[in-house]
Amino acid sequence: MEVIILLGLLLLYFKMGRLEKRLKGRKLGEEEGMKMSKILQSLVNQSCRMTFDEEWYGDAVLPVGATLVTVLEVDEQWIKISYQDKKKGEVTKIVRIERVEGIELLKE
Repeated sequence: MEVIILLGLLLLYFKMGRLEKRLKGRKLGEEEGMKMSKILQSLVNQSCRMTFDEEWYGDAVLPVGATLVTVLEVDEQWIKISYQDKKKGEVTKIVRIERVEGIELLKE
């Protein structure tokens, strides 16, 4: 009986440790997102090429590959973009900043 209780406590201890690491990682991600949002603020009303996290490709939420987008608005966590889709025409999306994988600035 005591062994089962001890094993349960050890399991709980390890799960709490993993949860703490995930929360710490999320906090670091938020800090990086805030830095990124400051950079993206300078791109409002400008066109650039963006690539997005591969996770989104499978859901067909965002276009695959580098896409010419116009940045409409930016805050600490979200970016509002518009782009031209062959079938739908102009599409406007609101995307989490952490999903932006790369930005290529275009010469005007």
